[in-house]
Amino acid sequence: MALRFSRAIYIISIILKPTVILLGIFTKYLTKKMSDGSENSDKVTEEDLKTIVDVGEEQGVINNEESEIINNVFDFGGSFASDIMTPRTNMEAIAIDSTKEELDKFLIECKHSRIPVYGESIDNIVGVLHMKDIVTFIAEGREPILKDMLRQTYYAYENMNIIDLFQSMKKMNVSLAIVVDEYGGTEGLVSIEDIIEELVGDIYDEYDPADEKVYKVSDNEFIVDASMHINDFNDYFDKNLKEVKNDSVGGLVIDYLNRLPKTGDVVKVDDVTLICEKVERYKINLLRVKFDSES
Repeated sequence: MALRFSRAIYIISIILKPTVILLGIFTKYLTKKMSDGSENSDKVTEEDLKTIVDVGEEQGVINNEESEIINNVFDFGGSFASDIMTPRTNMEAIAIDSTKEELDKFLIECKHSRIPVYGESIDNIVGVLHMKDIVTFIAEGREPILKDMLRQTYYAYENMNIIDLFQSMKKMNVSLAIVVDEYGGTEGLVSIEDIIEELVGDIYDEYDPADEKVYKVSDNEFIVDASMHINDFNDYFDKNLKEVKNDSVGGLVIDYLNRLPKTGDVVKVDDVTLICEKVERYKINLLRVKFDSES
């Protein structure tokens, strides 16, 4: 895991290198703008910087991917833990009192290297299990007992700014944070990888097949994972859907329905038709998305 993140950070440093070149090229532009003699001549706004990036992209100084990363930096400070977390219903977690057979089965199917462990319920996270610790126990000939392998849980509130969260996680040397609401209940979890992906986009590994949230049916029809973030949906399909209350596409459908969803429900937003393809226990799992032909 450490090697994986170090590789990701190295890639980020390479990707962001053009930013330095871009700022150098436009130094004269900024100097002139800041010395035009007006009262606010010493202030450079976020919009000024975004304009510089746009001009740099238009002139070929930076490419589209680099421009997107730079713009993500501007949006980075406005995101919160709740915006990037894996919701509790999608968390992989295991009970502290699991039998050896249950633990073995869980580990075979598990796709993550750090797993929350809960007590009476998912709202009572008692620790975090690291796959590395399991390997160590087995290598030393010890019986892997959950309560003996747990590491301390790091908690974060759902409205915590992700810059503050990132700095705090680095300081505490943890890679996983359990996100809680105002009542102390578990809302979800955030990993360091989730935060990095806010800047550079999705980082795929052997357990993350590319575009796993989108399946193409035809040029104007797709099956979409309802947990897909609205911003990711907009980026992928070049649309401009707006959040209402929830930030996932499935949540958007519920916002428009204003009731519990059922299979077959249809919501029309601009030129996008969202159809509930699979609903289980009032949770939308899959959406069939259709776009108007002229779009």
